[in-house]
Amino acid sequence: MIDTVYTEYELSLKPGDKIFLYTDGITEASDTDGRMFGTDRLIDALLRI
Repeated sequence: MIDTVYTEYELSLKPGDKIFLYTDGITEASDTDGRMFGTDRLIDALLRI
């Protein structure tokens, strides 16, 4: 994309560490009643893992 600035990051993972990547498609997914999944529900789901 023209004029898009990307930031590069580096991190070290240790055994047992986890990383979770997602797109807005997760939080913007909606059920049959039109309710979006949302960030709060995503965080709640991740905390249960």
